[in-house]
Amino acid sequence: MGDSILNPMDGAITAPIQRTPDDLSEADPRSYQETENLEMPDGTWVISDDSKFWLYRPDFLCSLLYSRHLLERSSPAHTRQLLAGALTAGGRTHTREGSAVEIRLRSRESYIHRLAGTYQTTHATPEVMRDAAERLRAAGNVRIADHFLHVADEETGHDRLALKDLEALGVRAAEFVRDVRPAGSIALVQLFKGYARSDNPIAVLGYVYVLERMALFQTQAMIDAIEAIIPRGIMATRCLRVHSAVGTDARHVSESIEVISQLDDEDRISIARAVFETAACRTPTDYPGDAAFRDVLSRYEN
Repeated sequence: MGDSILNPMDGAITAPIQRTPDDLSEADPRSYQETENLEMPDGTWVISDDSKFWLYRPDFLCSLLYSRHLLERSSPAHTRQLLAGALTAGGRTHTREGSAVEIRLRSRESYIHRLAGTYQTTHATPEVMRDAAERLRAAGNVRIADHFLHVADEETGHDRLALKDLEALGVRAAEFVRDVRPAGSIALVQLFKGYARSDNPIAVLGYVYVLERMALFQTQAMIDAIEAIIPRGIMATRCLRVHSAVGTDARHVSESIEVISQLDDEDRISIARAVFETAACRTPTDYPGDAAFRDVLSRYEN
């Protein structure tokens, strides 16, 4: 017995065929050869093929029937599902107080707080990616080091978009982001830096995948809703647009999946577990509410 969930979470896939994890045993050579099985840090198994994934949480006795299996040669389609499963499993480890969209859409004040967090993650990306690239190059992994540098170059300047959006909203941005450091974003940055400094810095790709994959849930309709709470004539969604379904992140996700699919088993395992850990990285919100945050903002308004 165990907790089974059929829950696809990748925008490129269709509804899953209603099969249970029991149908994917080693007794079925065809199924076993076409699926990848990987246990997450919390004991959840991600079972995936090239079009869907399952999450399964077996009890102790049933867990003995499962074993890790990754394809000797993966593909982008298989990798897409494995990572989507790891992301979903990580997201299920916590109870969400409310979706990120709900927080952003509540008010101008909460959107400004969100921008402060976005600045922290976008500001960290180029430097951390370059540091990780140096460590990979020193270890002889030149191809992935070059990919990391490519990511760093593409992400350079995105923190300035957040600053411009804050300035457009009447906030002295440099002072504001120096003092207002949302706990959730700081926790993510610390996790990111930890991967870069770890024995296998390639795990950084798991963190990058999660942030770029989650950005795809930011649709044009959501951007329009945010612009509705911003005074007319003010452009303050530059950073959000870049990191959304209408920006460059859709291409970035596909590029990341292509790169990851070509790696060996141990590297893909490190990345998948980093996906889980990044998705599970949640801290209680430190947003104090609109009224209290309005008092904070008053210290930084032009």
